[in-house]
Amino acid sequence: MMDSGMANYVIPGAELGEVTNKIARRMANIDSELLMLSKTSVNRIFDHQGFSHTMKSSGEFISLAHNRKALAGFNKLIREKGIKAAIQARDKPFGGIDGRYPPVDSDG
Repeated sequence: MMDSGMANYVIPGAELGEVTNKIARRMANIDSELLMLSKTSVNRIFDHQGFSHTMKSSGEFISLAHNRKALAGFNKLIREKGIKAAIQARDKPFGGIDGRYPPVDSDG
């Protein structure tokens, strides 16, 4: 068991299917309403510990990191080819600068 309490078991890959099925069979014997109440209780405990907020914040920071990476490429394109070329390259998959979908020719 890990000290952080986030994992109960570490299972070798070769045994994972068997162990997963064993746990699922045990859970299938428990009344669904009781499982729902247990899950709700665990989720509330995590909420009180800040787990949900931490997970949401983590997702936001991951999104920001990906955005910064994409922005770095966009800024490089601006430096190399200019703002107009960078915007055209950025918007091309979306039908051009007008944002038309599906993409249309600039003539039409």
